[in-house]
Amino acid sequence: GAPPMTRVHGLFDITIMSKQGTGTKTGLSYLDFLVGLFKHRNLSGVQVGTPKPGHRESHDGWHMQQLLVPFWFHN
Repeated sequence: GAPPMTRVHGLFDITIMSKQGTGTKTGLSYLDFLVGLFKHRNLSGVQVGTPKPGHRESHDGWHMQQLLVPFWFHN
């Protein structure tokens, strides 16, 4: 018979950083672009789910926004 198939799950963890005082509009536009790039795509057999905003913080003069992108594939 056919060998058993397994599903592998993972999470892309992307962090956009922008210097405080320069505005967050550019960083947020990068996040919007990445959501459109990844959302519900099949990338050479890797299925991508819906990206979700993650942790957000400001530290040492930088504003950081996390984007979490779930994915899975069969092997």
